[in-house]
Amino acid sequence: MIDIKTVLLDGRKIKSPADLHQCLSESLQFPDYYGKNLDALWDILSTTSEIHYIQLIHEHDFYENLDVYAQKTIDLFRSAADSNKHIHFCMII
Repeated sequence: MIDIKTVLLDGRKIKSPADLHQCLSESLQFPDYYGKNLDALWDILSTTSEIHYIQLIHEHDFYENLDVYAQKTIDLFRSAADSNKHIHFCMII
């Protein structure tokens, strides 16, 4: 059986990096040892063999709430999707 995990990140509801990592951790069922930072996120997304769909809505609010951290996160999602066929990322307009 294929394990597919999906998360819809709502930029209106993600007010901090902590909110982002909590949402990802819960929705994608990350292990308890997940470090809740971008390095730890990269470690999981770049090596997972489970299929993960990550979707972002309200991109403008995401940038407004997280500033530079938003761009770093989006860059990470794109890089993970480019390097790992199990990661799928899109922004919904």
